[in-house]
Amino acid sequence: MNDEVIDPTESTGESPEVDDGITTVTEAAEPAENTDWIRGWQVWVVLGVLFLAFLVVPWGLILFPTIRNIVRIVGFSFRDAYLVFPLVPALALGALGIWTALRSRGPN
Repeated sequence: MNDEVIDPTESTGESPEVDDGITTVTEAAEPAENTDWIRGWQVWVVLGVLFLAFLVVPWGLILFPTIRNIVRIVGFSFRDAYLVFPLVPALALGALGIWTALRSRGPN
């Protein structure tokens, strides 16, 4: 019988697990290998959609008279246009969020 006490605070590359007051030592979990997708094109798509929804669409309605004429032809008031037109990129952002969540689950 081994009476050696293992100190869980030592850095041995192993992580302690506590179960009902009993400390056992197991191998440390391997870091996820494919975490670079977070820095990939999905981030740029999200930022682009946010840029469209919060800056391009509202300022486009203010600055460009052609867009205001299109809004009148469609039948929206200026106030309605501010509510409806930013929803288009927001819906795309929601669809992207659902797609990303389903993709991150991986194959089951």
